[in-house]
Amino acid sequence: MTERLSAYETIKKEYDIDTLREIRDHGCASGVANNHIYYTQTVEFFDIHEDEMIEYIDQQLGEEYLDEVWVNNTRHIDGYKNQITWTFIECVAYTLVSQYEDITCEEMNETFDDILSLEAPKLKELSETEWGKDHLKFVTL
Repeated sequence: MTERLSAYETIKKEYDIDTLREIRDHGCASGVANNHIYYTQTVEFFDIHEDEMIEYIDQQLGEEYLDEVWVNNTRHIDGYKNQITWTFIECVAYTLVSQYEDITCEEMNETFDDILSLEAPKLKELSETEWGKDHLKFVTL
């Protein structure tokens, strides 16, 4: 039997950091959360992860927000499930992008002197790593 990922881990796995930034900046309604656009997708995700999402949103935004979403979707359960799913994804995107940017800024501070001391071949090698692609840009004059 395959163990099901948590809602948080699912979002972390399904969207790369650039997409998470777009979700954070423009919201799921913009269509950037391509695995969670249609009601069929968001309702299914809600039905699988309801308890986790409700708890997470309650911790992040408070019970009043959850009550407001419920009231705004009276007699439209799919609308409620969709809004909760999108809110959850947007909150997770905000958290993951913040964590990523905090870690990479710390990495930059810790390694800046090391980077400056590298000779050209080693610097080129570093620039070809995933970290280097995300953090280093070369300017030629």
